Amino acid sequence: MNILSETFIIRLMTIVRRVARKFNVGLYSVQWMLSRALPSTVMVPVAPVRLANHLADEDLAPLYAMLPGGRNYGSSISENDLSRKDDYDLEIIIPAYNVEDYVDKCLQSVLNQQTKYTFLVVVVNDGSTDRTRQILAQYESCPNVVIHDQENSGQGVARNVALKSIRGRYIMFVDSDDWLLPGAVDVLMDNARKYDADIVEGCFQLFDGRCLRQGYTNKFDVSDGWSGQLQGYPCGKVFRSELFAGSRFPEGYLYEDTLMTLVTYPMSHSVVTIPDNVYVYRYNPMGTTATSGKSPRAVEGLLVTLQLLEDNAASKRQPDMRAYDNFLKNEVPNTFLGIYTLNNDAVDHHVFSVFCRIIRQYFDGFRTEDASLKPFEKSLHDKNYRSYVLSIMARET
Repeated sequence: MNILSETFIIRLMTIVRRVARKFNVGLYSVQWMLSRALPSTVMVPVAPVRLANHLADEDLAPLYAMLPGGRNYGSSISENDLSRKDDYDLEIIIPAYNVEDYVDKCLQSVLNQQTKYTFLVVVVNDGSTDRTRQILAQYESCPNVVIHDQENSGQGVARNVALKSIRGRYIMFVDSDDWLLPGAVDVLMDNARKYDADIVEGCFQLFDGRCLRQGYTNKFDVSDGWSGQLQGYPCGKVFRSELFAGSRFPEGYLYEDTLMTLVTYPMSHSVVTIPDNVYVYRYNPMGTTATSGKSPRAVEGLLVTLQLLEDNAASKRQPDMRAYDNFLKNEVPNTFLGIYTLNNDAVDHHVFSVFCRIIRQYFDGFRTEDASLKPFEKSLHDKNYRSYVLSIMARET
């Protein structure tokens, strides 16, 4: 089969998937017929997959060869200083890069919070080249605002600057082109205190530059730990600062927020979700998240997953069923859907092969009880590429 035909088939399956979702109809038979044109098997190496072996690894070497040269990738393992965590009830971390049109609104939304809780705002100017730094200078006299300057290194590195020395019992992340809604701090922190929660997540609204519309919504729930109920982004939440005692955002990668689902959430013992809107996310169709699938750097979605799994093993954090189900539900399909847009069958095959190896290497002996995840699981155990693509394209959510 030539490359174009396989790429074309996957694109057709994607279109069918979108139609099925839009009109809420089942088109599994159409997906199944299209999948018959895909290869059923892909050669999967027996050797464990290790980032350190990426130059020689059959699957990793071709993926790294696609990436821009000169990039440095870093582990998520870190020893952060929490000796001053009781200075404030809450530390709000804001990375800022070339946001001259937005950063003032963001900071005003934070500093104007009417709250009984003490909070520190840590802004990390990530080498901005526009007027962002001049705008930030207006806030340097605020007693609860600290501004750090660094060379442009990316959002993850900027957040990590603040995490090195944590000065709040809880931590909140706010992106500098977004903003907090009135009362956000109180409603999140009230629930954190009432339920002694490790994580409290609220709801968010979306702003497209013209109007607000409702984004993700929660129902009120108090849970003993994480079971998939949290969204994968770090914003719109408060975290107990101890969750970051030994971890940071993996540096150099796109998709550094994968830290949440693979490291931070599994460490939590008490999770609260609330139905209150607390955050406004500004949707940027030209932003990194929206356009990354068109860049070779999309393969970092797989590489950062592998980095975090290696970090967990090095830190003696043992996987459990929650981590395993999350891997099947989120990491496997989301990574594929981000990378297939490169229109490179060989890359798709390597990604599938790495997932097969990860299952054997990190989740040996695990079997999901979730019926919706069993097709993913079976395709990876059977090394059946056709079933893998079909299970992703035909899934309901």
